[in-house]
Amino acid sequence: QFRKTLFLKCLRVGAPPAFFVLFELLGWATFYMMMERISSKHILVASITQSILLLFLFFGLGLEKGAAAIAGNLIGGKKLDEVKRLFWSGIKLSILFGVILAAFLGCFSDKFINLFFMNPEALTGSALNITPELLGEIKIALKFAMITLVIYLTLENVRWLLSGLLTAAGDTLFPMFLGLISIWCFMLAPTYFFVLIPQAPIERALNIWVFYSLMASALFLIRFVRGKWKEKNLISGDEGEPSPVPRQDSSREMGN
Repeated sequence: QFRKTLFLKCLRVGAPPAFFVLFELLGWATFYMMMERISSKHILVASITQSILLLFLFFGLGLEKGAAAIAGNLIGGKKLDEVKRLFWSGIKLSILFGVILAAFLGCFSDKFINLFFMNPEALTGSALNITPELLGEIKIALKFAMITLVIYLTLENVRWLLSGLLTAAGDTLFPMFLGLISIWCFMLAPTYFFVLIPQAPIERALNIWVFYSLMASALFLIRFVRGKWKEKNLISGDEGEPSPVPRQDSSREMGN
């Protein structure tokens, strides 16, 4: 049976994270448009770095979903103090993954980079006009990108962890507005003023990635520490209770 109240509550929980992802994707699309306007080196380094980034996104996404599931059970059981323990467990996992990722990329960075340049002649003759000298500069920039990628992903994992905890408590509007504000204020605006206008090197844009993730994670952490999520209540009254099972007639039970 369709229940409008529960349906609207599902929208209240699910719609803000969906818009959050939409705003972030629009922001990243704008970022790559700016990189393309600067030079072929900028867009190539940024694109390759993003490709490697996508390879390791599984941990943060899994951490967010797992934290949301466990936190939802804890909050439903009124064990709010256990949510903080869950947070610290997630922090330890994020740091451990960051250490493993740093060792992995540190040992195999050249192999990862060379996978994208299996046919350098095609790059030389393409619209990007990649010369052998520029190709050497790109590979050096990509080694720097591996370092920033480890830091960025570690911070992002913390942000996803906090997002999962807040979502489990029903605090979803804050992440949506934060996603809109942070990516435009902490990444796109600095990229425009400090990279696009002065035609700065790609390394500065990668540093802005880290700055953006640091600021966004800090704002999520402040929200979590203040405990506003404890005041949220997704289920009130009898709306969350299962419908009662109709009782059979006792005489019919005896007849059976």
